Amino acid sequence: GGDVRVEGSSDDAGLDGRWIVAVDHPSGPAPAAVVALTAGAVATSTTAKRAWAVDGEWRHHLVDPGTGRSLRSPVVAVTAVAREAADAEVATKAAFLASPGAELATLDELGCDGLVVDADGGTRRSAGLHRFLVENAEVTA
Repeated sequence: GGDVRVEGSSDDAGLDGRWIVAVDHPSGPAPAAVVALTAGAVATSTTAKRAWAVDGEWRHHLVDPGTGRSLRSPVVAVTAVAREAADAEVATKAAFLASPGAELATLDELGCDGLVVDADGGTRRSAGLHRFLVENAEVTA
């Protein structure tokens, strides 16, 4: 996971002065998406990083407030695009806590666009994410 907030442009900015942000896919080297922003934030939360085993049980840093234990979810990553980084970060956590299948609706209710990566590696995108997507982008480290 991670968060970034961008504003304006620079000589290093990408398409038409927009900042290019590659969103990691938890199960592979290719990004789940590449987005471009002039101003705004992108945040990703995932159960695939910051994970460890205790007594043979895998745990991670996303906690279910009802149990106090690592959240069990069919989702492995949520990315949100918002005006402010804090809003995007909160939206990713809220989407993880949503009922299975309601993650994108939760992002929408919070005024964010974004994407969800399911345990099978499939991705689901919000209806408005297309405004930020860079199709066929080549990403280098």
